[in-house]
Amino acid sequence: MDGKRAIRRSPLLVRCTWTGRGRFGDRPSLCAVHGREEGDSEIAPPCGLRHKSLTREAGPGHTQRIMIARLRGKVLEAYPNRLVVDVHGVGYEVIVPLSTFDRLHAAEGLEVDLRTHLHIRETAHTLYGFASEEERDVFLMLIERVSGIGPAIAMAVLSGMPVSRFKSCVVAGDVAELSRIKGLGKKTAERIVLELKDKVGVTDTWQDAATGQVSARAADAELALIALGYKQVDSRKALRRLLDADPAASTESLIRGALRILQG
Repeated sequence: MDGKRAIRRSPLLVRCTWTGRGRFGDRPSLCAVHGREEGDSEIAPPCGLRHKSLTREAGPGHTQRIMIARLRGKVLEAYPNRLVVDVHGVGYEVIVPLSTFDRLHAAEGLEVDLRTHLHIRETAHTLYGFASEEERDVFLMLIERVSGIGPAIAMAVLSGMPVSRFKSCVVAGDVAELSRIKGLGKKTAERIVLELKDKVGVTDTWQDAATGQVSARAADAELALIALGYKQVDSRKALRRLLDADPAASTESLIRGALRILQG
């Protein structure tokens, strides 16, 4: 193939468009639609960049789209932490937090609609499911923006308290309440508060949305930009420019417009 090695692609991998360097310095982030090269244990994108993870280091200029983002089907097996969902004859094993299991009242034969995240590692592709966008957003925020937090701890957080209570604890810096979650511990709880509150700035958005200082549309757009690796302060400045020009702009148009500003 014109001197280039063939790349085997999987339909279960992350798609993203790489337009800049990652947020961890000069090390480039994920790009293109990736597969594995024959006989190679690391990810080998067509551009020649090499990466060890498909699910992290999505910095400014990155847009990730998970290819399995939602599942709708009938429950074949139901356990407090796991569901098997039949979608057109294919059974998907989905790991769920207790909050989702309780909210769905999951039982065999029940039709469910799950928001999902496909987490890809060297040794496994694991599908996580959530009853709401809010639960999935918190899960992704924890695993992508807090050092040392993986899917297991993020699921423990969602199983341990409602999302609204978790946000309130982070905003208030209530480490004692967070550390009561099974498997979390005081040091991990302190790290969650520190990194979400001081480094990411997401708590300002949560607090302002709760008090009505920003609209729900602006808050959703701001959180989306933060999830992409942009600073809260920069995201809000870009959104204010757009809202001054068009106060009725939708969340989607705000995100698109802000990305153009921030990447310019």
